Amino acid sequence: MFKSQRTKEMIMKLMVISFGLIFLGGSFYQLAGMLSVPPEQLIGRAEIAIQGRKFEEAMDLLAQAEEKVPSDSRISVLRGTIYRQRQQLDKAVVALEKAVALDPNDAMAYESLALTYLALNQNDKVGPTFEKALELKPADIMLNNNVGVFYYQQQNYDKAEKYFNQALRMKPDFSEVHRNLAVLFEDKGDIPAAEKHFRSYLELRPNAPEKVKIEDWLKSHTSASP
Repeated sequence: MFKSQRTKEMIMKLMVISFGLIFLGGSFYQLAGMLSVPPEQLIGRAEIAIQGRKFEEAMDLLAQAEEKVPSDSRISVLRGTIYRQRQQLDKAVVALEKAVALDPNDAMAYESLALTYLALNQNDKVGPTFEKALELKPADIMLNNNVGVFYYQQQNYDKAEKYFNQALRMKPDFSEVHRNLAVLFEDKGDIPAAEKHFRSYLELRPNAPEKVKIEDWLKSHTSASP
């Protein structure tokens, strides 16, 4: 009976020790699994978190990714995106400038950096940074239009016209570019060119919110034409 009791106690102790080993082993494999998550997956999860405005979660995922691939410019681009959405523009500039330093061929980083400079009214940096983005992706229609808008706002009409026309050559039915060119030509005093683009805009956007104003403009300037 005594031996039986001691044997039982020993078995119980061994069972407890074995359970502990299994538990610790499980924790180890769980930790190893976390460490083996590839950086691509971490970055992808961070992008999803940003879309859901889960910025703290995204920052944590980016920190994990950076431990694995510290020179990946996408991490800094995404950090810059988070800072921009939080209106922490100075921090966004630091992150995005790091991104273009890490990868001088990252067009998205240049574009995001240009928009951040614009938000900070650092207009002397906006144009060159936008143009660098366009060097890397010259066929980006929307980017050409946006750069044209920037130069129009700076009253640099020649450059604005250049980028609007580049966008229009790639997409002749881009209604917003027709409207932008119409406004540009009106400012330059080229009424026939403005009229042409306003009419193209209304043909492409028959229910445009500015339709009545544009039609009034066209009537007044057509009646004034010789």
